[in-house]
Amino acid sequence: MKVSVIFVTKRNGAIKYLYEQLHKQTFKDFEIIIANDSDDKGGFKPRQKEDGDVWNINKAYNDCLDKAKGDLLVFLQDFIWIPANGIERFVTLNKVVTGCGHKYEKDLKKIVEIDDRALGNKVVEECHWSQWELNWASCPREQMIRFDEEMDKNYGAEDKYIAMNLYKNGNNIYIDKFNECKGFSQEICGGRPKDWEEKHFNKTNKWKLWMS
Repeated sequence: MKVSVIFVTKRNGAIKYLYEQLHKQTFKDFEIIIANDSDDKGGFKPRQKEDGDVWNINKAYNDCLDKAKGDLLVFLQDFIWIPANGIERFVTLNKVVTGCGHKYEKDLKKIVEIDDRALGNKVVEECHWSQWELNWASCPREQMIRFDEEMDKNYGAEDKYIAMNLYKNGNNIYIDKFNECKGFSQEICGGRPKDWEEKHFNKTNKWKLWMS
C-alpha cells in the first residue's frame, strides 16, 4: 500500500523535525507532501491569499490532496513526536483513524496540556467524529473529502469538518490509543494566532452556526 504523508506548516524549523520523525518509521513506502508557508526550504507554497483569507490552511490542505498519490492519506501536523510504528499502525488498520497524545514542553519531559482522548485503556475503538483530529491521523483516499475553505476565516476546525462528513457518508471513525504522539506546546511553537480565542470554531458560536 502506498501512503501519502500530508504536512502543512507555517512554522520555521518544522520541516527538519518532520524528516527526523519520518526517518524513524518502520513502514517505509510513503511519499511526503509538504505545504510550507514558513521561511524553511522544502515543500511548496500554498495558493496566494485572497481578500478575506486568514491563514490559507484549508487551501493548503486541498493543494496537498491534489498532489497526493497514496492509497492511504496520513496527516501529521508540525512539531509532533510520533512513534516509530505509527504509520505502520495506520496502514494495518486502513480506516479513518486518529492517534492521541498530550502536549509537552520542548524536551518532551513535562506535559502542559492533557489530551482526554489518551486517557483510559490502550485500545482501538470507534469514537465520535468530534474526537478525530488531524494532528496525527489517517484516512483511505477513496473516502477523503475536500476541505471547506470557509473555515479558513475562523481558524480551523478542519479536522471536525472532515470527520463529521465522513461519518455522515457512512464511515466509522476510530481512535488508536496505542498510536500516541507527543506534541510540543503552542508556546514552544510560537503561540496561537492573534484573536484565536475569538475566531476559533470550537470556542465560539460560529462553530454551532456552521454546524446547523
